[in-house]
Amino acid sequence: MALYTYWLSKRGERAMPSRADIDPGEFRALLPHVLLVDVIEKGADVRYRLVGTELERELGRAVTGRLLGELVSGAYLDYMRSLYRRVITERVPVYSANSFDDGRTGFALIADFKRTYRLMLPLSRDGETVDMVLCGQLFEAIRDRDEPEVLLVDRG
Repeated sequence: MALYTYWLSKRGERAMPSRADIDPGEFRALLPHVLLVDVIEKGADVRYRLVGTELERELGRAVTGRLLGELVSGAYLDYMRSLYRRVITERVPVYSANSFDDGRTGFALIADFKRTYRLMLPLSRDGETVDMVLCGQLFEAIRDRDEPEVLLVDRG
């Protein structure tokens, strides 16, 4: 909520703020959970310009400087592209939550060990075209890796 409130304060009466309006020092406590994403060719792909340390830790690999299409594939790539496409074409904030498989496929159809929550906020140099996305993302453990997938109950 704090990142969204910050974005709204920088937007003012415009559809969205620009990157120049954003001062990471003003939300320092959130930085480990923040991404700054470049929009490539009107949304054909996106590049992760800056990725918070907590996010890279949760993902288990370096993401900064990489394209979305280099990091994930299949259904999860389609899902992520649909989220970015909505931010870019509709020029609106997008909130999403999904189960997350950190086994490097990204998307989990069945809840595994984590859920992730993300808020994607459009940025624009010219006030019309989304050229960057400011994101906040959190991970939540669903269960420990050592817990069994099925819980057996002894009725005796």
